[in-house]
Amino acid sequence: DIDRCPRMLGSMGPVVRPWRTRRVALAALFAGIVAIAAACGGSEETTDSEATPVTTVASTSTAAPAPTTTTPQSAPAPDLAGTQWTVVRYALPDGAMTNLWPGSEITLAFADDGTVSGTGGCNDFAATYAVEGPYDEFNDGVRDPGDGQAISIASIVVGDEVCDDPTFVMEQEAEFIDALAATGRWVIVRGDLSLRTPDGLFLATAEPVS
Repeated sequence: DIDRCPRMLGSMGPVVRPWRTRRVALAALFAGIVAIAAACGGSEETTDSEATPVTTVASTSTAAPAPTTTTPQSAPAPDLAGTQWTVVRYALPDGAMTNLWPGSEITLAFADDGTVSGTGGCNDFAATYAVEGPYDEFNDGVRDPGDGQAISIASIVVGDEVCDDPTFVMEQEAEFIDALAATGRWVIVRGDLSLRTPDGLFLATAEPVS
């Protein structure tokens, strides 16, 4: 029986070992995977030097022009010279406005030669004046410290007569002269002359003599 085993095995063909069969099958499977990968994505990775260049198209749109601003022009200054004015109110030393004493009169007039003259209620007075800078027209209902135009009144000379009628006329005259010396701006408001401090506080209001 032992002598027949080799012959029986030989007659059955080559002996197939299971571990070799699995090895062959795995090798064939790996080869198939490699072949599929080569067919689907065989191109090499693109390098930076081979990247498709990007074409930049310059914008043809033009930027909108910047908005322009216009500076409002200063209004022409009214004629200060050549008008006779009668003062109707003036500022007391504490800043309060007061009317004139009944029976008294204060006048002033500006001349083209740079002088201003008038009466303080008792004595005549004379002074020099000068205007400077643009004239800012008064807007009705809105008080602006910059209304009107800058003015300076200097070298005020007052007569030395003493008056006692009406009562307190001398005090009134002195208070008005002080207000005149403090004037720093002038402006026409509804046809009346308004004298003000440099920062826009009221000093005197005068009406034109018709």
